[in-house]
Amino acid sequence: MGNEQEREKSEFNSAVQYLNRLNELWFECNVYSRSMALDSWVKTLNRLFNELSTEMNKEEEKDKLVELQDLFSEALGKKDLRNRTNSTLYWKINNFELWLRNIMKDSGLQQKMKEDTSFAIK
Repeated sequence: MGNEQEREKSEFNSAVQYLNRLNELWFECNVYSRSMALDSWVKTLNRLFNELSTEMNKEEEKDKLVELQDLFSEALGKKDLRNRTNSTLYWKINNFELWLRNIMKDSGLQQKMKEDTSFAIK
């Protein structure tokens, strides 16, 4: 019982593991986008979408989920994803990634908020 009370007051939680997971997924996105592995890129963005969904406006989340599903279907439906004719799909996926990066930034997960006193130059 005593341990439960200590855990409730503890400064330690799953935030570090969460940020590590996000970092790993962003690293994978960079690798897949550079190599034009569009199907793997979309799959990784799907994982990021799920991880960041708690930071999204619920209405926007619904709209973007439909967009992600369309990207997923389009990417998985292509036989040769490294073909240059897929540049339109590449930029659609890239724009979705940029939107997710902004969600992360706006929620304060990417960098310290400017209101944070430790952000100030001393």
